[in-house]
Amino acid sequence: MVKIKSKKKNSQKAWVVAVDMGYGHQRAAYSLKEIAYGGKIINASSYPGMPRSDRKIWRESKKIYEFISRFKRVPVVGEAAFNLYDKFQEILPFYPKRDLSEPNLQLKQFFYLVKKKHWGKHLINKLEKKQLPIIATFPVPAFMAEVWDYSGEIYCVVCDADISRAWAPPNPAKSRIKYFAPTYRAVERLRLYGVKTENIFLTGFPLPPELTGGRFLGILRNDLGYRLLNLDPKRKYISCYEKTIIEHLGVHKCCPRKPNHPLTLMFAVGGAGAQRDLGIEIVKSLSKKIKTNKIRIVLVAGIRNEVNQFFRKNIRNLGLGGYLDKNIKTIFAANREDYFRKFNRALRTVDILWTKPSE
Repeated sequence: MVKIKSKKKNSQKAWVVAVDMGYGHQRAAYSLKEIAYGGKIINASSYPGMPRSDRKIWRESKKIYEFISRFKRVPVVGEAAFNLYDKFQEILPFYPKRDLSEPNLQLKQFFYLVKKKHWGKHLINKLEKKQLPIIATFPVPAFMAEVWDYSGEIYCVVCDADISRAWAPPNPAKSRIKYFAPTYRAVERLRLYGVKTENIFLTGFPLPPELTGGRFLGILRNDLGYRLLNLDPKRKYISCYEKTIIEHLGVHKCCPRKPNHPLTLMFAVGGAGAQRDLGIEIVKSLSKKIKTNKIRIVLVAGIRNEVNQFFRKNIRNLGLGGYLDKNIKTIFAANREDYFRKFNRALRTVDILWTKPSE
């Protein structure tokens, strides 16, 4: 992990900036709360004193995103509308490897709004009053910082397993934005988009202390040991790679004798709740295994109670109401802070996470 420069040793702080455009960006920011100045995450799309013009741009962007996501469920026209929107944020085929540095339409739109509408200038001027590194979990605030000549260091946490051209600025070879990438594919994408190799760091997706156990990763090692038992019930992987597992987990945590939870699948919908029907399809297809205690399902509704009620109603309609809060659980909270806490608590005993690449 790259160390962020600070005048005081062991007291490194930064402006941690997220946006209200889906859970993935905010979940990454939540994991960085310990280094956030004042212990607070800045929401670039909704903060005190934001100019009306900036708020309007963010609100309309989110409105379009959520409308298209939900509209996809409308027969025939919904799928067509979604495909057209998806083209706007398309990720081009990875192979053959080639120069992909030409800005796409989505990126051009971002920079038009930043430069012509002065989008984000107020936010960057506000952050400039205390010169700390900026760590953005969405590319636009990082772009804003660079365009408006922020004097501190600028970092961008990539939240997606694979990324579109819109994550890198129009002229990435001259950019000073440094990227924390979650996957090898994201690293290679950034290189194809023209980002300098010295500005890319493979870090993985940031996890909060309640999932890692801090510096020595005690919780993470312990939970992974139990997870391996469920994912490898015949112990074929464990027997082949026992030395490697012991090396990374430690002799006492690599091979527990018995699992501490049944095989658990978590399905997490996106912020717009557009994939909720798929959650019920998963429960329906696995109903026999649910009834025989062979699998536990966790459906994540986020902060949308209508999605939570949809899950619970349809689970009862499938005749599985008696398994609610036992072998079938739903996660819902009234606010994001509580939701992330519940999500992280449940994640400790999850073996398979099924979600969008950006979640």
